[in-house]
Amino acid sequence: VEGISVGIPVFGSMIGNVPWIVDAAGVTPDPSSSSEMAIALADLLDSYPRYAAAAAQRGREFRESWTWEHISRQLLSQLGFGELPPRAATRSFSDAPRVHAVMVTYKRYEMLAESLATVLGQTRPPDSVTVVDNASRDGTRQRLMSDFPSVDILEMSENLGPAGGITAGMQRAIGNHAEIIWLVEDDTLYEPDYLRRASELLDTDPTLDIVGGSGWDFD
Repeated sequence: VEGISVGIPVFGSMIGNVPWIVDAAGVTPDPSSSSEMAIALADLLDSYPRYAAAAAQRGREFRESWTWEHISRQLLSQLGFGELPPRAATRSFSDAPRVHAVMVTYKRYEMLAESLATVLGQTRPPDSVTVVDNASRDGTRQRLMSDFPSVDILEMSENLGPAGGITAGMQRAIGNHAEIIWLVEDDTLYEPDYLRRASELLDTDPTLDIVGGSGWDFD
């Protein structure tokens, strides 16, 4: 999305909703086929001006319609809710807001386990954690059950991509009466007080709906 929004053609994949996002602004081959990926890349390079023009047009569409309000309405619709409610003047959190962490993963258990350990080791730990296994079929579920028995595992029948996995995880969190949903990455290590600081910001400032953090790559 970031590349297309500034008119840069994209070399993506056919997983999840990526083809819909890219549309004519790039190529989305099957990542399991090296020959298909090579052909798609050659096509992208040979026809770069055409793809660049399509990316510029698609980027204009993104900038005009992909506002936070638009995205919020789409997300609420996908989660089965109606219209976006008016912003409340004050929070309706309980004294101890229920935090549900959602993590999407696909075929990288070692990295997932490191990240999950930092999520569970927070000074203010989440009340529940759901790991969405995007059809890894490599033993991820079994290893999670053994190493992290307290974690809820949502195993998908097919790889829905990051967006599809997040949507499924958020539906699970809402069904568990979450007041705050913490979207965590399976390749990120979190500082021990990350969640405490983020939830305090939401609790003290009613104008905030979303809180994010900065990431550092130490490699």
